[in-house]
Amino acid sequence: MSLRLRRISLNNFRKFREPRTIDGLGDGLNIVIEPNESGKSTILEALRAALFVRHATKNQLAQSFAPYGEAVAPEVEVSFDVGLDSWKVAKRFLKSPQVEVSGPQGRAQGEEAENRLQALLGFVKDSSQRGDPATYGALGLLWVPQAQALEVSAPGTIVRDSIQSSLEAEVGTIVGGAAFERVRKRIDERYEVYWTPTGKPQSRGRWQAARERDERARQAASDAAARLDALERNFGDFEDTRARLKVLERELADETDAAQRADLVEALEVAKAAAQILDTRKAEHENVSVALGRLEDMEQQHASATQALADAGESLAAIVADRARIGEALADGRISVA
Repeated sequence: MSLRLRRISLNNFRKFREPRTIDGLGDGLNIVIEPNESGKSTILEALRAALFVRHATKNQLAQSFAPYGEAVAPEVEVSFDVGLDSWKVAKRFLKSPQVEVSGPQGRAQGEEAENRLQALLGFVKDSSQRGDPATYGALGLLWVPQAQALEVSAPGTIVRDSIQSSLEAEVGTIVGGAAFERVRKRIDERYEVYWTPTGKPQSRGRWQAARERDERARQAASDAAARLDALERNFGDFEDTRARLKVLERELADETDAAQRADLVEALEVAKAAAQILDTRKAEHENVSVALGRLEDMEQQHASATQALADAGESLAAIVADRARIGEALADGRISVA
């Protein structure tokens, strides 16, 4: 069975609160390239919901289709070709759920549409809460969610039964003849490469080489993840630095800022000159303060000398008066002696 997508349209589906359509999908490889967090994984999830999730389900997976915090009905419409036939499925979830499938047999709605889609794509009804990829049949093996590209999941019951029936039919056509002998010999040869006669893995050879390659690959993946984290951090720092650089470039290109910077530079030069004059005046003030201190000391010394001179004059006057009295007394004494 070949299935080719032609058109995907969604509305009120997770982050897409407005209608969004991807049209013109071709027969070859179709690649959707958009920045991170733009909704690429959401579009793929909407495609999976339209093909595999029943419209009336209200499990945890269906509840996650609605935009956060809004009570709306998510809607998805997908057009695709299966072989030479064109099909279209339109589903609405949660509020007034409905489904319509259009194809070569005409239109169908409700459970009839779900059964027709289920028979066309080869899946079974999913009763889990989070969605079980094992119920999607062979198409589920082609669905690789984000960050799970390196994980290997075992096929579900539907796929295993299909493979088993195909192998049984193929083996039934060759058992008992020369083709069977060739196949058995080839199987025995391949078995001996990987397993011992007792059913244990070979300690040497391709098995061990594959294990060693697997260990090296896991180590390389771990190292690559660490380097990727470091690169992402460096890229984040680089983006921040580049944003700051853009801001600086805009500021440098702004003529108003250039005039302001020129005024500031001129004011800075004036301030520097004023600072030099202030330093000179401070030095002169210090010299005057020292001279004033010396003058004050001399004034105090002069006042002290003046006071001492006045005291000496008073002492001299007292001595002169005493001398006059003594002279008078001497004269009286001489007179008395005479």
